[in-house]
Amino acid sequence: MASAQSLLDDIQCESLQQLLVSVQRETKPPGFTCIPSLDSFLMSSKTHRAQSSRSSLDCGDTLLIQGQPSSGKTHLLYFLLATCTMPPEYLSRHLGGWNKAAFVYDMDGKFSISRWKAILVDRLTRLLPSASITPLVERCLKLLHIFRPKSTDQLIVSLAHLPKYHFAHFSGNEMGIVAIHSINAFHWLDRFKAEQLLSSNALSNKTTLRPDLAATLQAICVSHSPVTVVTDWGLAQYTKPSPISITNMPRGTYSQHPQDPQVLMTPNAQSDNMHPNAMGLPFTCQITLAIAQEDTLGKKDIQGFVNIPSRAGTGMFTLKIRDDTLLVT
Repeated sequence: MASAQSLLDDIQCESLQQLLVSVQRETKPPGFTCIPSLDSFLMSSKTHRAQSSRSSLDCGDTLLIQGQPSSGKTHLLYFLLATCTMPPEYLSRHLGGWNKAAFVYDMDGKFSISRWKAILVDRLTRLLPSASITPLVERCLKLLHIFRPKSTDQLIVSLAHLPKYHFAHFSGNEMGIVAIHSINAFHWLDRFKAEQLLSSNALSNKTTLRPDLAATLQAICVSHSPVTVVTDWGLAQYTKPSPISITNMPRGTYSQHPQDPQVLMTPNAQSDNMHPNAMGLPFTCQITLAIAQEDTLGKKDIQGFVNIPSRAGTGMFTLKIRDDTLLVT
């Protein structure tokens, strides 16, 4: 007969925080992205587990936004962050926001708070009377915090302390989005360090050198279940077809090197298949952006292609970038 201690040892233990998060995963999903075509594609995924029609995303989802430089990655991130910080309703008007805190790790210093504010104001102007916008914009600004790490090591340390920072400064708001903007900004520095280790035979060519970054992000996903958004610019050039369509879209995960030592990419990242385990985390979806049309005044039409690991087919949406306007369809 099993002893009482052995029976107790068989019982799985979890913290109160983990229990609350597990309940939240099933009862309080984040919400919609407010990009109709993207939301529709995510809702149709077999992996979508939200129990209601109130959300296209699940708690703990991880989104990869990739593309060449100036392909709209930052603007798509601006839009998602606005959705995160906006309330669901305001003055009895439906806004579709999450009313949650958002944390941005700006790895290359290119995230513009003034540009984000301009896009937020334009979006609210389309939904609310202009006289009521200013206090709401200030409210949204208070829910956004930007960190600017100077190295991958600083990124890891900052992420490790994020739960404490969130508790100290945003205890009244759930953690909605954790965004790492331009994750490969320190690619060459990390690669140099990795090659130094490889040359000393300390590590094999196929070793992932920064598992601590993946583990830290995974710990945050488990403890707080935010939506993680990673932007990644690709050095690899693809031949841009004209016009871009679903039959000739840019495919695959961008890669810096076939044996990339950076934690975000796997050694086989140049193949045509998605890599859901890149970064050590399963990506809910991979969004590839490409410029469909651009004029001399800087106006751009961006085509977004969405792939989900367990779902056949490709979703599409369009970003229209103008002076102070970002339109999505």
